[in-house]
Amino acid sequence: MLLVFYIIMQVAIMISITSTPKPEIIKNTEVPVQGTDVLADAVNAKNALQTSIAEVTQREQAPIPLPTYASMQVKDNMLHIAEESASNITTRTRVLSSQDTVNETISSLEQASQQRDLQYIALAFKEEEQLKELGARLWLQEDIVPFMIGKHDTSYQAPLEDLVREVAAKFDKNNIVSIEISDNREVQVADLVTLEDHRKTASQEDFDQLLRLARAFHGKTLMFISATPCGGGVALMRHALIRLLRLLHVDAHWYVLMPKSEAFDITKTKFHNVLQAVASPERVLTEEDKAVYESWTQENAALLDGAFRQANVVVIDDPQPAGLIPYIKQANPDAKIIYRFHI
Repeated sequence: MLLVFYIIMQVAIMISITSTPKPEIIKNTEVPVQGTDVLADAVNAKNALQTSIAEVTQREQAPIPLPTYASMQVKDNMLHIAEESASNITTRTRVLSSQDTVNETISSLEQASQQRDLQYIALAFKEEEQLKELGARLWLQEDIVPFMIGKHDTSYQAPLEDLVREVAAKFDKNNIVSIEISDNREVQVADLVTLEDHRKTASQEDFDQLLRLARAFHGKTLMFISATPCGGGVALMRHALIRLLRLLHVDAHWYVLMPKSEAFDITKTKFHNVLQAVASPERVLTEEDKAVYESWTQENAALLDGAFRQANVVVIDDPQPAGLIPYIKQANPDAKIIYRFHI
């Protein structure tokens, strides 16, 4: 009897906690009244409640991986790693047990990540023959951004502590990489994978055709122009395409326009949205809008004039740089111009 009384009390407490006080809902609630059913349902309800509480508590207590940047080098048969987390830099070493330096580096990062709840964002490493496959493995397998320091880079001889600070400085507070753009607005695209990684994604016939096309274009220059280096589908495609073209030894370059909010607002609301039929009928391209767009286009044309003259093929992406076409024809009448509208 005490057990039954205890269970009934627990059920009453759970009902008082979880049910709503609205009369119309309580009025339509049906509660079983047979003794064995009440006992079984009460036990099941109690167990389910305890399980739910335990799951929520466990999720709340689960540690959030700490964003971490790293640099590494191999020296004297030792793997040397410097790490920066929460503005603190630590170093560690590991004896290499085999000649497979890439796998041992990956293994070391995975172990540290699991044991210390780390999320590696990027890793800088110095160019060495034994590490030539490390960058692609970091990116494809571990989702870590690789930064290879070439032997001719000024920071190649820098200590690991300086290298890890350098790579961390390339990312913002949300651990998003800052894209480098040169003074003439050319986007600096990072190397992430190898040509062999691309080969694995295609049939042999298609890949051979790609190689033939790349060889046919050798000796010529390909130029892409788009609005921004990030934030949209065009930018995503361009980063990947430029990487692939350079692996194929195609002389390809990608330039972006000088940012100007007034001009971008015009091209978005009065070009793009109108062509997508999502703009209001009252949206009109005014003479003032045309003057802003033309002035901005002239500024970009002056900045890119040298690149126009060197290009054999120019690819224009979307309406923002479309106004450059007459300037390209004037600077380089022999250049082939391709306009792509991504809608």
